[in-house]
Amino acid sequence: MYADDTYVRFSAATISDLESLINSDLKYIDHWLKANKLNLNVAKTEFMVIRSRQKLQSLNDFTLNIHIDSVSINQSNQSKSLGLIIDENLSWKAHIHEISKKVSSCLGALKRVRPFVSTHTAIKIYKVLIEPQSFTQSCMHEAKYALNHQLRKQVKKKFLQNVAIHRTPGHP
Repeated sequence: MYADDTYVRFSAATISDLESLINSDLKYIDHWLKANKLNLNVAKTEFMVIRSRQKLQSLNDFTLNIHIDSVSINQSNQSKSLGLIIDENLSWKAHIHEISKKVSSCLGALKRVRPFVSTHTAIKIYKVLIEPQSFTQSCMHEAKYALNHQLRKQVKKKFLQNVAIHRTPGHP
């Protein structure tokens, strides 16, 4: 049996204290997992340091040595949790970029099928595939309202262009 998508948060005053605390607690976590017949896939295990941009730049000279059972754990600069991409600066850029790619792909698919479906069907496709992405994005990124608003405006404009341009004879 495997323990999937487990997150542990640590905080310390200094980097060396943080490294010591993490490694110490990971020993206990590893022991608990083994005692409960759970396996940790160390190859998929990673850690991320979250700090302000200024403090992250000061970390460039320091490498954290985090390990489980003497196997080093890789450091990551972003992680995906429940569909949300979180980066070390707690910015939304990577997440917005990912959603933009999904929306763009859906719009491309809609554009390709548009000549073969009615306006009513095209609107349903939009509401099922594209609108939820934009809505999810707007709910999670109120702080990024201007960027999100612009993205939603562009998506709706492209959608409306596809609906208006590709009217098929015999289809409303």
